[in-house]
Amino acid sequence: MTKTLPAARATALSRDFGAGTSSAVSAVRGANLSIPTGEMTLVMGPSGSGKTTLLSLMAGLIAPSAGVVELAGLPLAELSRSQLTEVRLHQVGFIFQTFRLIEALSVIENVELPLYLAGVRRPTSERRATELLGTLGLSNRLHASPHSLSAGEKQRAAIARALANDPPLLLADEPTGSLDSGAGQHVTELLHAAAHRQGKAVLVVSHDARIRSYADRVLEMEDGILQESP
Repeated sequence: MTKTLPAARATALSRDFGAGTSSAVSAVRGANLSIPTGEMTLVMGPSGSGKTTLLSLMAGLIAPSAGVVELAGLPLAELSRSQLTEVRLHQVGFIFQTFRLIEALSVIENVELPLYLAGVRRPTSERRATELLGTLGLSNRLHASPHSLSAGEKQRAAIARALANDPPLLLADEPTGSLDSGAGQHVTELLHAAAHRQGKAVLVVSHDARIRSYADRVLEMEDGILQESP
């Protein structure tokens, strides 16, 4: 039987900031991490523990100081800048804690943007965005401005945008950090469904203990060191 490659894998991954200075910081230290498809992996830890840096490394947003990141078996360090951009566009959906919606665009236009960058044009992009936003309960907010949305609605719109190109890997940085308990639970359920119903590999980093019961696997991170949760 052929073993399925994980959607993402990190081997001996490290990231240092300010190397050679008195303020040098090792944000991630020798992390090994495999993100399987169809599962939701949770990395927990306090603020400043290295979680967001780890997530940014897995997405190819920053380069490691040492170690290897692979997406679908492809080492990111071997890619050109344009190849890396293309891989991120199609392989990774990133959900930011602060939503990062573009205020000058409507909700549906925000979701259409990654489709447009991938070469998908209207009416196909509009149809795809409308479907996603409807699934996430935002059918009545398609043409609204992001600033008029509640925090929970903004996060759902951000999830729709992350899912627009149907990436196999979904990365979420503190997705419930700005939400009340009800909206936070809804967003967590959406991420769990992305893994278990859509077969995506989902990696969430958070200090929100409420997410733990939804995760298939929980790891702890502290002072840049990643390890299995006891």
